[in-house]
Amino acid sequence: SVSPRSSYLVETYSVADREVMMGLPRGYVELPIKKLYDELTNGAFLLPETNPGKTYRDFLPTGLWHLRKKCRFKFKPCTDAPLFQILISSPLEGKADLDYYSRDQYAKRLIGNGWSLPVVEHIMEPLRDLYRDKKMLKPCGYRWTYSYRWAPFLQNLDSLM
Repeated sequence: SVSPRSSYLVETYSVADREVMMGLPRGYVELPIKKLYDELTNGAFLLPETNPGKTYRDFLPTGLWHLRKKCRFKFKPCTDAPLFQILISSPLEGKADLDYYSRDQYAKRLIGNGWSLPVVEHIMEPLRDLYRDKKMLKPCGYRWTYSYRWAPFLQNLDSLM
């Protein structure tokens, strides 16, 4: 039997929750990714397979044709129609081992990539006024006055503070 202490229930935030946390409207990333996955599933794979003599060019919007060279695809069985879901790799960037993403995973990846230094800088700018004290801006090693009995800590650190 499994001990209650050894089992954990882990819940992750949904795509919509992550959009809201990033300050985006619900569906900002989720809906375009859903549309992309639906168009690829139907236009690139399902319809060409179920219509003899037809190819993806007959069903897929031309704006998505470039993905056949930029990404790789895998199929995963599922219980909902059309009984499979596609997994898309990240764009080919010379990586030997590709990562493949389901629809939600890809949306979460894109939202996560939205964090950049300018975004973090903008969010943290209001904190700048809290740290106007010059002592707070010195490197961490110089803020503490430990008395070590070996070099280089034999010098007087008070002059640095």
